Amino acid sequence: MDGKHFRNVLSTELDEPRAIVLDPEKGYMYWTDWGSQAKIERAAMDGTGRTTLINTGLVWPNGITLDKTAQRLYWCDARTYKIESSDLNGYDRRQFTFQLVHFFGIAVDDTHVYWTAWNVPSVVRSSKINGGQEYIGSGFSRPAGIHLMKSGTYQPVSNACSNQNGACHHLCLARPGGRTCSCQSGWRLQDDDVTCRPLGAASLTLNESLCFVRNIL
Repeated sequence: MDGKHFRNVLSTELDEPRAIVLDPEKGYMYWTDWGSQAKIERAAMDGTGRTTLINTGLVWPNGITLDKTAQRLYWCDARTYKIESSDLNGYDRRQFTFQLVHFFGIAVDDTHVYWTAWNVPSVVRSSKINGGQEYIGSGFSRPAGIHLMKSGTYQPVSNACSNQNGACHHLCLARPGGRTCSCQSGWRLQDDDVTCRPLGAASLTLNESLCFVRNIL
């Protein structure tokens, strides 16, 4: 959280990634990608198990959010003018269509979807069931990302990384059923799968060290 350790988790076949949402309790991340083939993908938070959930009916998928209560994904598309949702495997797809709305950000609570659009100077609330539009505030210029937190309802997330960083030296990356220890760029994970050492750093046994000293002398 202090930015001290960092590394790439995924860096291939990402054309124009736009938004990302995490489910740290289950160890998954979901993201949208405009790209030559617009799509919504999922992977474990350590980058493994990558899969494409949706790659049809998308053009400019922007914001994406997770409805933990209903276990559904919600996203908005700035070119199809739709807010859509699906289950966490990309099935049971549902949609609301709006007229010429350049969607950008999206958030949800138990009953409503909250969204922003570059050509709408307000935050807008729509019913999950009936759609519709209720304007909240006004005068925003090209509003972008939006996040929602209910006062007094925060519950700490628990996973394999919650206690003592999962015993990992650098990075603890949650994944379904466990965690993966990882090292910042330029460092290498050792055989214990916990400790990190700089690339090229000496790692000699006692006998090798004695031979090295003897040769120098």
